[in-house]
Amino acid sequence: MANLMKDILQFSAQKNAEAKAAAAAPPPSAEEIAAAAAAAAAEYAANSGAATIKFRANFEAKVSEIMAMPKEAHPPDREKLEEWVAAQASPRRRAAAAALRDNLIYISHGELISHCAGLVDKLYGKPIPAEKKLVWYVGEPSKSAYFMSMICFHFARVRGYRLPDEIVEHIMYAGETNLVVFMFDDMGYTGNQMNGMLTAFYAAAVNKQIPGVGGIDLSNEDNKPRLAAVEHLDLRIGLSCATSAALIRIGNFTFNSAGFQSRLRNGTVPSPFSLFVERTFPSLQDTLGEQLYMDCLMYFNPYAGHTSCICYFDHKIADPGSTFLNVLLFGVVPPSKLNYDALYKYEVHRWKKRTSPFYTQGDEVCDKDIPHTMFIPFIKGCPPYDFAALARLPYEHLMVYWDSDNAATDRAWGDTYIDEGADPATIPPEKNSVKRRCPTSWYKTFFKGGRRNQKTKKRSARKHRSSAKRR
Repeated sequence: MANLMKDILQFSAQKNAEAKAAAAAPPPSAEEIAAAAAAAAAEYAANSGAATIKFRANFEAKVSEIMAMPKEAHPPDREKLEEWVAAQASPRRRAAAAALRDNLIYISHGELISHCAGLVDKLYGKPIPAEKKLVWYVGEPSKSAYFMSMICFHFARVRGYRLPDEIVEHIMYAGETNLVVFMFDDMGYTGNQMNGMLTAFYAAAVNKQIPGVGGIDLSNEDNKPRLAAVEHLDLRIGLSCATSAALIRIGNFTFNSAGFQSRLRNGTVPSPFSLFVERTFPSLQDTLGEQLYMDCLMYFNPYAGHTSCICYFDHKIADPGSTFLNVLLFGVVPPSKLNYDALYKYEVHRWKKRTSPFYTQGDEVCDKDIPHTMFIPFIKGCPPYDFAALARLPYEHLMVYWDSDNAATDRAWGDTYIDEGADPATIPPEKNSVKRRCPTSWYKTFFKGGRRNQKTKKRSARKHRSSAKRR
């Protein structure tokens, strides 16, 4: 254990040194800031009209197909789910698997469409002044927010609501203040991504979206126009689903800028945004308690952080930082023998805790001999994976989710946290392939302008070249 802690402390010291070096970089000059602001404004003016035209064209081409999709394409097979629970190697693992079974949430396409209809009514429930511009922020075509916005646009049109004056894919307002902004998305898992989005909205509203610029003191008299931009921004967000952990984090959002915070606390500016959610469910950590929750993580979702739910949609399974991806995709049954040193090592690094009373999974007593990982997938309507190739991987390698553009970085990460020297070149491509997931995120390449497919091809090519050089 002493060597383990030494490795972790050395790695943390290295990362701290890198962060200090980055912070010591000289700030941009006034001329550089002005040039960046002018460039951002020009880009916004050039792209905003094009994004609106593209969205409307995608809508007309695809909305009928979206609305006609099967309303329940990939429900869980309850018999297979029971078989998966019973197959686990120890009573403790079976208890953890049963906890995941009992808290599994499936959101069908039909339910999602119903949520979109409800969200449209709620976001339009507050009047929109005629003098204000209505903007829909939809994200890029490869993102779930864009897909959700398509369905919501359908309901806004058929119910006679005011349609957006402008549709944008990027958060840039170039100083506009007289706006009502709508944003739709399918899920709030942890709230981290949404908090980043909110920060970007308010940073854009005060023209702070310039690289290298720190906090703006909105209490300064010279910055009163920036404060007005925040005060007059009416941001309305609609989520199909969210965990309680995400709602707490989003609810605690603060825009880190002096002046704005004091006015918010004193009630002289409105709440930063309006949030509407159609379905909320408790986070797993709250439902299960610390020990059972940690068992679920260690056995079925290591190296992924503290996941808030086990849930999926007909159109999407999220990454392991958001849900139990490998359980949902493959129905993993871990081998009897696990490398607990490697699992604890990552947890210690991730959460900065040298010890924990909940790192006791190694005390279990297995009553089944499972020499290699088994797979009992339980989502209906999905094609079989190459389980023979996946079973040849050490369980720790199987559970790693590499999504870096740099194979060397991935390999170094594996050397640091997995004692067996994991190498991304040894992982079958379909294991982490977004294209091979089922349910398939078909919307990523469904719309004109989607970029995920091109990004995936470029990343795969880089990894292939890197692997070839090592060979």
